Amino acid sequence: GVSGGGGGKIKLGLAGAHQELNAALAVRLLREWAKRTPCPPPWGPAAEEELAAGRLPAAFRAGLAKTEWWGRAQIVSDETAVDAEAGAEVATEAGSDAGA
Repeated sequence: GVSGGGGGKIKLGLAGAHQELNAALAVRLLREWAKRTPCPPPWGPAAEEELAAGRLPAAFRAGLAKTEWWGRAQIVSDETAVDAEAGAEVATEAGSDAGA
């Protein structure tokens, strides 16, 4: 298996246990692309060497940790809500300083 480099779990930017499989697939696809593209990326050989040793390259870990997909049924904490009919922004009770 491949570890995060320090032997621990790899931090993923997307929530859900199924994202581990998605991340593994993304890494595999990136590896295959790097091997087959007519203009191989300069990081390709070094990344393959780390992966062959069972370590996920730092750039791969950083990319997986930063991954976002806004608008996909993820919980987003916000202090405001939008009144769809009026198109106005209104303060929620938790963060309300309305009238202050």
